[in-house]
Amino acid sequence: SPCSSVYISAEQTIHELKEKLYKFTSILGWFQNGYVDITGFSQSRNYPILSENGRAMFIPTVIGGDATFNCNYMPVLENGNKQIALAFYREGLKLQHIHAGYAFLSFFKVLESQLSSPERVEWINASLNELEDRSLRRYEELIEEGIEDVGKHIYNSGRCAIVHASLNGEYINPDIPEDKERISKDLVLIHFLAKKFIKQKLQIADSMDIYKYRNNLFPLE
Repeated sequence: SPCSSVYISAEQTIHELKEKLYKFTSILGWFQNGYVDITGFSQSRNYPILSENGRAMFIPTVIGGDATFNCNYMPVLENGNKQIALAFYREGLKLQHIHAGYAFLSFFKVLESQLSSPERVEWINASLNELEDRSLRRYEELIEEGIEDVGKHIYNSGRCAIVHASLNGEYINPDIPEDKERISKDLVLIHFLAKKFIKQKLQIADSMDIYKYRNNLFPLE
């Protein structure tokens, strides 16, 4: 398995180093337009060791091709809010292979962690005219189904229905196939919006648009 080795000083705790590695995977996955996660840890007193963790559960498999890449010019994030947005985005990428509802919620947290409630609604509604590909097709399907306010639908029938289970309110019933299918279909909408927010609002570059924000990128030592 690919491994990342970090030196442990006497002043540092294991949790501090794990936090650093998780933050690294959030940035690396975003920068490479993919998904990176840590599946295990090992410790050595003298030197770095490579380990095989077996096939981890719920991890997408990459088959074939050249797996090398260069990460010498990844964004350096000074704002803690930007880092947490990438953390929620990484979590959403993982959960979409496990539970569509929780993945939806993680992608929504990208917006929720950065904007107040009124700002969220305003930003989502202003961004719907920029939908592309699968997200645009899902938007058109909802309009055809009679959903006039798609932004409100994303919030009420998506975020709130997943989080809450009030007696008379709307919620996702795990026993109802239509509920699960709807959230799975709507997932492309919030995934697109989360990615758009990170790129445009937070201005965190990836390897495809690195030239746009060259002044914000520095080589890692």
